[in-house]
Amino acid sequence: MGKKMLLGTLFIAFITTNCNKNGGSAPVSITGTWSLSSFTITNNTTGAITAYLASEYPCIVSNQLVVNADGTAKQEFTSADTCFLVQGGNYAQTFGIPGTVTPGTWTQNNGAFTFRFTFSNTNIDTSHAITAMTGSVQDLIFTDTLKASNSIAVTVYEK
Repeated sequence: MGKKMLLGTLFIAFITTNCNKNGGSAPVSITGTWSLSSFTITNNTTGAITAYLASEYPCIVSNQLVVNADGTAKQEFTSADTCFLVQGGNYAQTFGIPGTVTPGTWTQNNGAFTFRFTFSNTNIDTSHAITAMTGSVQDLIFTDTLKASNSIAVTVYEK
């Protein structure tokens, strides 16, 4: 199953890169509010893949990315309730805590976007994103290296 997920991710990256060429038209606008639709981590050491999809964890869509035309951005969790992915006993894994706001900036170079956020940890300092259309839905796809775990994270926001 890991190979299928990896091939699917590579296919999305290929389609995104090739479909992002606007035939010479103006660059794609990403300003506005985006909702998290999926988050996938692939461990480069073990090959293990962990995926969190909005269809399985509806609360993750409360993770919003707001991209402003002035080059500022913020990630915020908009729900009044904590988003638990795992909860039981003495252990809980969350993917959103009410009131969490992470400020940042972004730049665009043709169809590629670079985001810099001020995270409380230094696991990721710069994110790179590209856009893709899935039917009538515009996706903003981030690919990041997670330094601490030697993993790759693919985060997809929808508009």
